[in-house]
Amino acid sequence: KSMRNGLLLGIMLFWLAAPLYAQDELSEPVMTPPQQQALVKQLMQAGLDETAATDMGNALAAARFNAGQGSRICRQLRDAADDRPGQGAMISKVHEGLAKQVGPEAMLHALARVRERHGLAKELARDVPPGNSAGLSGVIADALSSGLRPEDAKQLTQGLFSRENQQGMQQLAMETMIAA
Repeated sequence: KSMRNGLLLGIMLFWLAAPLYAQDELSEPVMTPPQQQALVKQLMQAGLDETAATDMGNALAAARFNAGQGSRICRQLRDAADDRPGQGAMISKVHEGLAKQVGPEAMLHALARVRERHGLAKELARDVPPGNSAGLSGVIADALSSGLRPEDAKQLTQGLFSRENQQGMQQLAMETMIAA
């Protein structure tokens, strides 16, 4: 009976300790100081100023992101460098994800969604003449972020574009997207 209890206790201890051991084996190491410095340089190349890049690099390292994960985030930001409002939204999403302690994969998926949303908004805003398409693009992106479905946004902009009277179209489009 004593031997059976000892065996049972040993199995339970192994069962409880195995996930902890496996977790250490599977997790990649966090960034080394040279890797963190390289990440800051990549963030600066993506368009962040030195202070913002340093702050984000420190935050990613503190959140235990590894160098590869940091590089993937940099790549996302660099790919959006030609869309300043979109990149700004992505930077905000990184900070939000870090504050909420979101994992790297979830953060990368969120960044991709933000970029897609801003790309669609930019495309739809170009279809509504004339005026400030950048301002309209931001409003459309906000509407999409707030739950407006892409197909509904397309339908709204197509409806606006088909109107014969083009005067005041940008203002009408802005008001329509805000209401949506």
